Amino acid sequence: MSWPDPPRALKPSSPCPSWCAGEHEDHAAADVSHRSEGITVPGVERSLHPNGDIHAIGVTEITIGLEQTRGETWVWFGSDQFARQSTVLSIETTKRLMRAVTALLDDLP
Repeated sequence: MSWPDPPRALKPSSPCPSWCAGEHEDHAAADVSHRSEGITVPGVERSLHPNGDIHAIGVTEITIGLEQTRGETWVWFGSDQFARQSTVLSIETTKRLMRAVTALLDDLP
């Protein structure tokens, strides 16, 4: 008879990064999430009506920040109030996105 493998231990928590805005102990559990203060970027957005017509143009705020869980650092975009409604991208993906947006905008007059 074989026994099931024991559950894997979580990767030990890394030290709290200098940008972390959380209030937790350095020796907190391995699944602690470090999150930076968000940087809010004001902007203008366009929303479309379901039939494709422009529905509204209005002001918006996009908040971006860093998050680290289990030693991996990610970039979040969205609301700093509602982390579950954020888009979270890897550092590498965020850098590719920045290069792509820059390339698109460089071609504008």
